[in-house]
Amino acid sequence: MLKLFASLYLFLTAASAIGVLILGTAVAPIIFHSETVAGVKLLARYDAGLLMSEIFARFNYILLVTAALIVAFEGFLAVNKKNTKVMIFFSAANLIEILLYVFYFTPKILSYQALGEAATKTEEFGMVHKMAEMDFKFLLFTLIMSFFIRCSTLLSDKLATELK
Repeated sequence: MLKLFASLYLFLTAASAIGVLILGTAVAPIIFHSETVAGVKLLARYDAGLLMSEIFARFNYILLVTAALIVAFEGFLAVNKKNTKVMIFFSAANLIEILLYVFYFTPKILSYQALGEAATKTEEFGMVHKMAEMDFKFLLFTLIMSFFIRCSTLLSDKLATELK
């Protein structure tokens, strides 16, 4: 059962990191710069922002499931004194970033958009959006680090057991 739980944890951590990477490096640039693909601008910047917000809002569900698994898996290891300070740090960072993105940045951006296009052209909106981007980039880094550290730990434990 623990192997299945660990596999699910690793899968969702990797999937979330890949999702963040694809949304940030492929989806957003294509949505906001459709002229590079279609040869003509398909959406106004405000409309592209509305579309991206919907994509990010849906991705938030995956992030919340990932956060729940982080709490469950890393919490289980911590309670059983089988966790490291490094993994506790990265797990806490992942949780903080996910919760900030899902419960602060996404609703804040959606509230600006609900006020209309003019609200999304303000300096305040620009600052919130920039902070959300920074949070997303940091989340990508910590998810990748968590995946590789935990994967390495699980593989080395398995190898160590097999070699005995």
